[in-house]
This record gives sequence, structure tokens and C-alpha cells, in this order.
Amino acid sequence: FTFFTNKTQKIPDNWSLFNQYDCIFSNAAILIRHVKFMKIIIICTGSELLQGSVINTNATDLARQLRLHGMSPETILTIPDEMAILRDAVASSLQNYDLVIISGGLGPTADDITRDAVASALNLTQKRVQEQEKKLIDYWQFRHGDKVYPETYLNQANLPEYGEFIPNFNGTAPGIFINFTCLINIAAL
Repeated sequence: FTFFTNKTQKIPDNWSLFNQYDCIFSNAAILIRHVKFMKIIIICTGSELLQGSVINTNATDLARQLRLHGMSPETILTIPDEMAILRDAVASSLQNYDLVIISGGLGPTADDITRDAVASALNLTQKRVQEQEKKLIDYWQFRHGDKVYPETYLNQANLPEYGEFIPNFNGTAPGIFINFTCLINIAAL
């Protein structure tokens, strides 16, 4: 999931989703913060969601968790695993919503493009984080022994600039938190 917000107010210090990264949602996340909650959109990525082969439980879970925090989405959008569509959805959402949540697309397969699309929409470079790469390799070897991992597996160690990883206790793809307030301040200098 990805969070974008309006830059006029601070996120409450006691909101555990941002401060504790307690991963109230079951899949990996990208969190991007840049402050006040008003109009909210949830973007769910995955061609399998549009084909009807998978039920979109993430949208329901995210909306439920937002409701527990006194918020609700204005829009829930499901889009395919296509770079241009996701990048444009992120860029458009930044202009039209105070909070954007993106769910899906952080995993180890070739169609997991959320990290790249968000970096592209925000014009951020990415770097490979060696510590995360080592965790992924160690986990792979524990699970699969000497079997060679797919080339895309280590993409989960890529991190957009200004980002930090959020632990994922339910899979290999960590969430990513980007303090978007800092990006706005840097751009204004």
C-alpha cells in the first residue's frame, strides 16, 4: 500500500500505521506520507484481479482498517499490471486525492511493478539495498537450498530514494515508506 497526503498538516503521532508499521494489512506495502487526510483513493494492482481469477480482499481490508481510524476511501480503483497505467494513476491521484493507497505489486515476479511505477511517477531513483538483498538470499537458501532464484527475486531489495523498508512478516517483499514531506521540501529549495 502507498500513502500520499496533503502537505498542510502533520500525521498524528499516535497513528500506529505510520509510526509502528504494525502491518495491519496482510501483504507488503509502500507507504508514502505527505500529510492531511481528506479525499482517499485505494489503487489495487494486479491483472489477476481484473480477470476475476483472484478476489480483491485487499481493497476490503484496507477500507475496513481506514474506517477503524475514522477514514473511508472515496474511490477504489483496480488496474492491470501495466507500467504506464499504474504510473499515470499514481501521478493523477497525487493531483486529485489527499491520500493515495496502492496495494499489490511489490513481490518477486516480473509483473510486480508498483515500486518502479511509483518511483517513475515521483521521479525517484532506486538503489539496491545490500542488507535486504542478503535477507532475501538467506531466506531463499533456507527454503530452496541451492536452487537458483529467479532474476526478479532480488528486485524486492530495490528501494526508491528517500525510502525505508517496512518489515513484512507474511512474505518476502518488504513494504516501503517514503517520507514525501521531505521530497516536497527538497523540491522547494
